[in-house]
Amino acid sequence: MQLIIKNTLEEIIEVKHTAQLARLSSSVGNRRILTILVCRAVEEERSQSLTKKQRANIMVAPFPHNVQPQYNANRRKATCEALLKSVRANPESACFLDALQYG
Repeated sequence: MQLIIKNTLEEIIEVKHTAQLARLSSSVGNRRILTILVCRAVEEERSQSLTKKQRANIMVAPFPHNVQPQYNANRRKATCEALLKSVRANPESACFLDALQYG
């Protein structure tokens, strides 16, 4: 069994646009620039804080240090296989997202 998740180009563009607007809306100066450019800044009221119970339910594994594609290929493959094995054991506990390579 293989899991493949794909997003359309339009969906990816929309997500990137929304993320950029949210990032630029985080400061007064950037919001002023967005207003000048006739872009609708993301309203601060739209963001909500998570409750302590919600935060306690979120588990994020620490990101390994010194991760370079050319080094430790076997170790990275073993790590991926272990992660997928744990996800397959409990599929409701995972969320897959598109990832873009920068640089």
